[in-house]
Amino acid sequence: MVDPTSEEQGQRLAARLRFLHDMATLLAGSRPLAEVLRACVEGAKGLLRAEHAAVVLFDPATGWPAEIHPPSAVLEQLAPGQPAGGGALLARVAQGRVLLSANAAAEPECAADPGGPPAVGPVLGIPVRRGERVAAAVLFARRAGAAAFGEHDRSLAEAVAALASLATRMASWREELDERAQSRATLVINDAMRLLGIGSRRGLEPELAQFHEEARRKRVPYGILIVDVDQLGAYNDRYGRSAGDGVLSTVARLLATAVRAEDRIFRYGQVAVALFLWRLRAAGLATAAERMRRLVIAEGMEHRDRAPPLVTVSAGGAVFDPASAGADALTQGELLHKADDALRRAKRGGGNRVVVSGG
Repeated sequence: MVDPTSEEQGQRLAARLRFLHDMATLLAGSRPLAEVLRACVEGAKGLLRAEHAAVVLFDPATGWPAEIHPPSAVLEQLAPGQPAGGGALLARVAQGRVLLSANAAAEPECAADPGGPPAVGPVLGIPVRRGERVAAAVLFARRAGAAAFGEHDRSLAEAVAALASLATRMASWREELDERAQSRATLVINDAMRLLGIGSRRGLEPELAQFHEEARRKRVPYGILIVDVDQLGAYNDRYGRSAGDGVLSTVARLLATAVRAEDRIFRYGQVAVALFLWRLRAAGLATAAERMRRLVIAEGMEHRDRAPPLVTVSAGGAVFDPASAGADALTQGELLHKADDALRRAKRGGGNRVVVSGG
């Protein structure tokens, strides 16, 4: 006859191994940090027969509790809005010590807490380290009067702390890699635009001032056109940021082929392009913008979140026409603002369209 105690221990061991396997799989899936931490402590909570479980993240600058995953009003009472280095029971874990208490309410830290003792009994807390610093605390609590946590419980909680440490490290690494990738992508796009003769955002305003002054002096009209890719954020979410960077480069190339030698083209913001088009009034500017819009559609870049499912652009324009009343009082900054406002109207209308404001 099988010893039921041994059978129960075997079942618990198998359950813990399944839990560790599931957590390793979750970590490998590059899921968001909050999701990993929540799954980690919620999974361990059942194995430890705990009523409450959470990971408390400490602010690296102050050492104060900064976030709790998942939110738990009961466990927050262990650190009631004060530095973890103060009188809270959580201070033990924040200082790098294991918290193993049979009755949290009887602990000196809780007795001295003016907010009252936490509504829990046995508490188990494990520090999560990042080098020399305690970055977080893994906390488990049972109801008042329940059996205390044992050494086997502590070993599982330490495994959870190790998983939480790995999850926070991986999240930090991914963030750093994303920042580096974005920096590289920005450099690539800037280089590509320079090769296409597209000026930087920094050079736009001085060049526009000269452009505007020459137009006023010679009594020649010109237009400002701002072109922006529609729903680029949704494109990046579906296809990846590197693919989105490729779209920007392609659109910039198409726009660069559509301007004349006397025109100017510049970066405008992160993802838009501004064009100064010489000797055009409102009708001519709208025609030029419409030609650019169709060029982008004809390129046939897929965008399943659009209807039609293609990459499209919107354009907003404004004109300086010396023949119009009040034109001489119009500054280049006001003209740029008008073009920007026209672009917003095109976007609000669903995108893939051109809106040109009068001079």
